[in-house]
Amino acid sequence: MLPADAEETGIPFARSLIRVRTEHLYKPNAKPTVRYYVSSLCPSHTKVQRYGELVRGHWNIENGSHWQRDKLWREDAHLMRSHRRAHILSTLRQLALHLHSLRNLHSPKPRPISHLAQSASLNLDQSIKLLLRTS
Repeated sequence: MLPADAEETGIPFARSLIRVRTEHLYKPNAKPTVRYYVSSLCPSHTKVQRYGELVRGHWNIENGSHWQRDKLWREDAHLMRSHRRAHILSTLRQLALHLHSLRNLHSPKPRPISHLAQSASLNLDQSIKLLLRTS
């Protein structure tokens, strides 16, 4: 962790630079990964553990929700010109994942996300019909 100046880095509100080295527990022969982060937290007032919590929190979200959504619906490959439509579809996809997780909580045997949910999420009209039918 190093102190940073927003003007020097060209990144607004930058106050610290963090270097994280990750070693893979389950892949002993894998090379460690190094990633860099920029934070608006003041390094003299923030403990190193707090930076670790923030980085782990970021990857929990990325490996959970974002990874699932990209695998199911290839969200990263879709380029939408309308920000509003992209936001609506993203919200519907997140809701579909949430409904699926609620069903699995009450089910003795977890069920995979249906093909219907996958294909319907690509079309706004079908998504709304699916959500109305499953609620």
